[in-house]
Amino acid sequence: MKTFALSLIACFMLAAPYYGFSQYDDEVRDSDIINNDKKPNRGMREKKPLNLNNFFVGSGVGLNFGGNYFRFDILPYIGYRLGDAIAPAVGVDYTFFYDYSTQSELNIWGPKVILKLRPFKASRQLQGLYLYGEYAHLIVDAKAGSSTLRAIQPRENVGFGWTTNFGKGSGMTSEFLFDLYNVIHKPNVSIFNNPFSYRIGFYYGF
Repeated sequence: MKTFALSLIACFMLAAPYYGFSQYDDEVRDSDIINNDKKPNRGMREKKPLNLNNFFVGSGVGLNFGGNYFRFDILPYIGYRLGDAIAPAVGVDYTFFYDYSTQSELNIWGPKVILKLRPFKASRQLQGLYLYGEYAHLIVDAKAGSSTLRAIQPRENVGFGWTTNFGKGSGMTSEFLFDLYNVIHKPNVSIFNNPFSYRIGFYYGF
C-alpha cells in the first residue's frame, strides 16, 4: 500500500508541470489582444478625401459687334487640380450671334471637357504658361424669320494660354486656340469659318 501511494504521488508530480503548461498555452494574453487590434488590415489603402483647395472655377467671356452683327460668349467651367501640373475640368459653352442684315440668329450651346497642363510650373519665368485641350459637343439652333434649324457641331480646340495671378487665388487667363475639326473630319466643314480663336477669361483657384 505504501508503495502504491508513493507511485501515485510520483505520477501526480510528473503530470502537474505538463498540465500547467497546457493550461498556459490555452490562455490568450491581454498584450496579444492589444497588439492585434493595432495591426492595420493588409491590402486596404486609406481613402483620402477630396481637397477643396484643389478645386478651381472660371469663365471666358466675349463681346463682339460690328455694323451688321452682334456676338456674345460666356464659357463657365469648374475643375480639380491633380498635382501641380495637371488640371482637368468640365464646363458649358454658350454663344449668341445675331446678323442684322439677314435678321437671323444663332444660339450655340453645349457641354465640354477641358485639360490644362502646366509643364513649366517650377520655372519662375514660364510658370504662367500652360497647354490647353478642349472637346465641346455643341448644339446649334439657327433661326431666320419663321425657319428654324438644329444641328450638332463639335469643337476640338488645342493651344496654349497664359495665367496672370492677382493674388488670393484669382487671376486672368489669355488663350490662343486652334480648332482641329476641319483637319480631322474632312471633308465635313465646321460652321465656325475661322479655326483660330483668342479668349480672355477670369479664374479663381487655378
